[in-house]
Amino acid sequence: KIFSGLEESKEFFRLTLPPKIVEIMDLDQLEDTQESFINEDLQEARTDKHYKIPLKNGKEVYMYLLFEHKSYLDPNIYIQLLRYLSEIYQWQRNTNGKYRPVLPFVFYHGEKGWNLGKDFLDTFQISKQENILKEFIPNFSIHLYHLKSDDPDFPTDLISLKLLLRILQHIRDDPDKLLAALRQTSKDLSHEKLDWKRVAILKAILTYM
Repeated sequence: KIFSGLEESKEFFRLTLPPKIVEIMDLDQLEDTQESFINEDLQEARTDKHYKIPLKNGKEVYMYLLFEHKSYLDPNIYIQLLRYLSEIYQWQRNTNGKYRPVLPFVFYHGEKGWNLGKDFLDTFQISKQENILKEFIPNFSIHLYHLKSDDPDFPTDLISLKLLLRILQHIRDDPDKLLAALRQTSKDLSHEKLDWKRVAILKAILTYM
């Protein structure tokens, strides 16, 4: 729900992707392209989002961003992403005849700390004798954004993004701390000037809870 709005998506990626990557992207032209390629099997597997983002080099060059949300540690995350990446690259080949880079983005807000590494190779236990085999493993990296309960509010002036992420952040807190977050959210909601958006934010929060 949070990322159903392009305004929220652009702001989130602008603030969470590495600055050197943001610098080459034209995030203002970000497109949600999920429906154009995801098949029924992938929908059942709950693929979250897929974006097409032009680069700032003035040419018709694009990169893609695969967005995956996890609220718990999933040891199968890399196999899942590998399958999605294969589907996306096949889709690119079928529609454009060539490949463009895909950045796997994992948004995690589970109770436990992230201990699954940031590369597919991190999941292998390779001995010194097996090191020579690394070059045959289809390794890829992820960009991880870990939203922690004790982090400050997400650093944005976009009310919808700030409040929705706050609830994700504190949903597993003890009742007193969660109640404090809800009270602050109720106050901050008045800063959203659009009536329909205040209602949409509140509805999303109550449905999620």
